[in-house]
Amino acid sequence: MSETLIRKIRQHERWPRRPARRRNEVPRLPVVAMLVLSGVRISELCLLDGRHIDFVGRMIDVPRIKTDAGERSIPMVPLLYELLVEHRAEFDYGSADPVFATRNGTRNRPDNVRARIVAPLQDRAT
Repeated sequence: MSETLIRKIRQHERWPRRPARRRNEVPRLPVVAMLVLSGVRISELCLLDGRHIDFVGRMIDVPRIKTDAGERSIPMVPLLYELLVEHRAEFDYGSADPVFATRNGTRNRPDNVRARIVAPLQDRAT
């Protein structure tokens, strides 16, 4: 990711504070911030459950996907921590529930995140 995009995310320039969420709106800012500021892969993001986010220790425990090397803990930068706290307050998920669920409450798929969140953002950026 470019340093300009990271700076804009940190300064909330790209996404100003938005009004109340509509029922069918998928939260894009926390997803993009998680990808950019933590470096997790989209497939790892889709597997994150509530138990993987440690707000007290400010750590993200990335679950194992293919190998043991994929399992790791990532510290949250302050902006990511703030956005995840807001996301947690808005979407009350349990420890076994997906952190970034679809509007129906099911687990997101990597192809869905790429098509509905990352691709439109990439189009707007170009």
